[in-house]
Amino acid sequence: MNELSDRQRERLVKKQAALTTQLAHLDRRLEAANAQLNSTLNFSDKDPIRSQIKLIEREIEGVEAELDETDRQLGEQDAVANPANHRHLVLKDTLHRIDYDEVKNLVRELIRRALEDCAAGLFLLQESIAYRGELCLEAIYDELRRASFRETIHRREVRLQKQDEKTMTSLLHRIAGHFNVQASPAAAQSAETYAGEIVQKICSSVYLGSVSVIEIHTWDDFQENEASCAWFLEHFWRPLTMAFHSHGQRQNAKLLIVLVIEGRCPEEIADRHCCTELEQAAEKILPLPLRNWFRHEIEAFLKSGVIKNADPKTIQRRAERIYSASRNGTPNLICDALEKLILEEV
Repeated sequence: MNELSDRQRERLVKKQAALTTQLAHLDRRLEAANAQLNSTLNFSDKDPIRSQIKLIEREIEGVEAELDETDRQLGEQDAVANPANHRHLVLKDTLHRIDYDEVKNLVRELIRRALEDCAAGLFLLQESIAYRGELCLEAIYDELRRASFRETIHRREVRLQKQDEKTMTSLLHRIAGHFNVQASPAAAQSAETYAGEIVQKICSSVYLGSVSVIEIHTWDDFQENEASCAWFLEHFWRPLTMAFHSHGQRQNAKLLIVLVIEGRCPEEIADRHCCTELEQAAEKILPLPLRNWFRHEIEAFLKSGVIKNADPKTIQRRAERIYSASRNGTPNLICDALEKLILEEV
């Protein structure tokens, strides 16, 4: 980059940071206004709050549009200055399009149900390394964005830390931290009471058309403990779904919890606490349908413009080579091979 380009990029980065901060502030204002609306009993007092909410939403739309344009300009500069890094980022953003169709269909069904009232789902993402769990999550968010009035989705990533005990109370602490829940004296003595207070706070953040996703990335610590799974379902998930569905501002609201594990759920726990796609039992965990990828899916992805100046026969050979080295289409190995291919092309 020349000196002028460097200055332009510096200005764009500062603008991007300022807009991101402004958007986060507006989201907090919107959440607070909706919480105020939910707690207001007098109908005549609700109208000024609704007007305030509409004004905040218009502000958010303007900031999001400006942020999108700033991101686009930065992307154009990066493509010129560092083509290898730019292509890597583009690949990372598009890899989920190779597959995850079954997962996307589940999310579309949840979105459809939300239009009728509201919808909540508890999902299990198994073998997250082999099946590139981060791409599966991106596929979920991509579907949610398409169906949202605004692109803002409340995403909370929950992880136990090394110093945490592997208990449900520790997990509740980490969830509570994302919702600014201060445990009452009664909650300090009872995990069930603590879970109830968190459920109330989560539901108080619900508003018309809101989208909330809670990712629990340390579920491996509980997955093989039948008692922990049973407790989580009985004292957290089921009360949460009941409160969520009875909430006054639930119309078109969507709530997803995704339990992420690196291994597979033990069969005896799956039989007792998981359901199938056909059952769709609200009180149980639904494993996300993940599978290996096919050669023709790799070929279709390469033909979408991922690689440059390649004729159909070259693309076909490359797809065959990638698939043959992927142990029958293991997503993680396919992604590694695609990333290597893209870097070699620059």
